[in-house]
Amino acid sequence: MDKTTTLADDLVKEEKKRIDAAKKADLAAIEERKKKYVATQDEKLKAIDDLLAKESEANRNIDYGEDLAKKNVRIDLLSSAVVMKASKNGIS
Repeated sequence: MDKTTTLADDLVKEEKKRIDAAKKADLAAIEERKKKYVATQDEKLKAIDDLLAKESEANRNIDYGEDLAKKNVRIDLLSSAVVMKASKNGIS
C-alpha cells in the first residue's frame, strides 16, 4: 500500500470513530429525554389516580350523608306514626 492509501484509511478510521462517538452521545441524550418523559407521564398518571381516589372518597361521603338523611327522615316518619298510634290508643 502506498502512503496516500494508508493516510486515507487512517482518516476514514478516525472519522468513523468520531461518527460512532457522536452517535453514542445522541443515543444517550435520546435515552435521557425518554426517561424524563416517562417519569413526567408517570407523575401525571399518579396525580390523576390521586384525584380519582379523592373524588371517590368525596362521593362516598356524599352517599353516606344522603343515606343518613334518608334514614333520619324514615326514623322521624316512623316515630311520628308510633306517637300517633299511641295517642289513638290512649298511651302517653
